[in-house]
Amino acid sequence: MFRIVEACNPRVRNRILYDLLPVLILLSLLVSRGSAGQSFVHFLSVYVLGMAGSRYRDQIGATIIRDQFLSLVLAAYLATALVEYHLNVGTITSWNYWQKILRLCFFWGCYCVGMIGCN
Repeated sequence: MFRIVEACNPRVRNRILYDLLPVLILLSLLVSRGSAGQSFVHFLSVYVLGMAGSRYRDQIGATIIRDQFLSLVLAAYLATALVEYHLNVGTITSWNYWQKILRLCFFWGCYCVGMIGCN
C-alpha cells in the first residue's frame, strides 16, 4: 500500500524524472526534431531540466555563481557555435542542442548573480 501512495506522490514521480535526466539528454542527442513524436522526445530533456532547475534553484545557483562557472559556460557556448559554423551542417544538430543547454546554464547563472539569497 505504501508503494502506491509513494508512486502517486508528485515529488517522488518528479525525482524519477530528475534521475533519468542524463538518459533523456542522450536521447535528445540521438533523436532529432521532426514529427510531433520526435520533437516531444527531443525536447523532453529540456523540459525536465527546467523542472529540475526550478526545484533545485538554490543549489544550482550556489554552484553556478562560483569558480568562474559563467566564464566557462560562455566559452563552451562560443566554442560549440564556432564548431557548428565551421561544420556548416545546418542548425538542427546535436551541436545546436548543446548550445541551447549551455545558453540555459549561462542565463541561469546571470539570473542567480542578480538574485538575492542565491549565494
